[in-house]
Amino acid sequence: MPMEQQQNDAGQSAAFLLVVVVAVGLALMSALVGFGAVVQQRTRAQTAADAAALASLDGGAPAASTYAELHGAIVVSWTRNPESHEVTVVVRLGDTTATARQPMHRDVDSCTAEPMGVRPRRMAGSRPVGCVHSQR
Repeated sequence: MPMEQQQNDAGQSAAFLLVVVVAVGLALMSALVGFGAVVQQRTRAQTAADAAALASLDGGAPAASTYAELHGAIVVSWTRNPESHEVTVVVRLGDTTATARQPMHRDVDSCTAEPMGVRPRRMAGSRPVGCVHSQR
């Protein structure tokens, strides 16, 4: 094989390899962008569920709906379990659902017994309904 033919074949092989590497790189980038969007939507849905559950401690289901909507989500279900004194909120954001649970403490002793400077949160003229972390 003449020398020029070998150099031409090597150049064509290098160009083909470069095209393959660029195509694979673009496919990987596309997959990562799609995965990032899914993770972001899940995170936003969980944030909305957490905010709705915390808000519902003081304001019930209406407050949960308000805070979910502020985060771009809708409340799918809101329940308060009278036995475990726990609020459970399920929200939907796009195609993603997220669930958050928040305990409702019935008395000051059960709340203040928790670690890290947790103190009861009270509504005006009512018993403690939740706990917030005090700033020390």
